[in-house]
Order: sequence, then structure tokens, then C-alpha cells
Amino acid sequence: MVSQQNTSLGLPEPVERAGAYLFLFLSGLFLLATERNPNVRHHARQSIAVSIFVFLPLFVLWILLGAVGGVLGWVPLLGGLLKFPFAVLGGLDQLVALVVWIGLMVVAGFTTRRIQAPGSRYVKKLLD
Repeated sequence: MVSQQNTSLGLPEPVERAGAYLFLFLSGLFLLATERNPNVRHHARQSIAVSIFVFLPLFVLWILLGAVGGVLGWVPLLGGLLKFPFAVLGGLDQLVALVVWIGLMVVAGFTTRRIQAPGSRYVKKLLD
């Protein structure tokens, strides 16, 4: 288990841990630059890793689904029918991103569990 320690910014540690995910990589970079608490720094690195290796691919997929659906929407007579599956998949993509984002903040703020995000070892080597 991870114990709660003092933070450099004066906020409670669970708030700073959850705040690391609030603005994705921006809040992660800010907390990584300003905070000395190892638990908060861990979540800041995780936030950067999740932004790069989870949310960026989900965003690109959402853009591609929208573009393909938009192009297929121009097909005469069948446009709406062809566009519908891509609109549904785009909505599911956004829902997955929202659930992951909220889940990360809940886990960071309410538990002392340390998660290991995809690419987190690479980000740790790069930023530390």
C-alpha cells in the first residue's frame, strides 16, 4: 500500500493524484514539474503515458470513424444507412475514453493503488 505524504502544492495527496488526470498530459506535466511527492509524480507520469498511448489513439480512431462515416454519408440513397455504423462506433469510442478518464481519476483519488499504464515505463525513462 502507498502511504499518504505531504505535497508541495499544499493540497491533499488524493486530490493531487486525481488532478494529475484532469487535463490529461497537461496536468501531468505540470505536476511532474512542480511536485516532489513520489505518489503524485507516479500518477503524473501515468497521466502522460495514458494521454499518449490510450487517449491519442482513441482520438485518432474517432476522427477516422467520423471521416469515413462522413464520406459514406454522401452515397446516394444508402448514405444514412452506411454512415450509421460509423456514428455508433464513434460514440462508443468517446464513451470508452470517458469511462477510462473518470476511472483513472477515481482510482487515483479514492484508492492508494498504483496503476501501470501502457507505455508508462517508456515515459518514466524519458522524463526522469
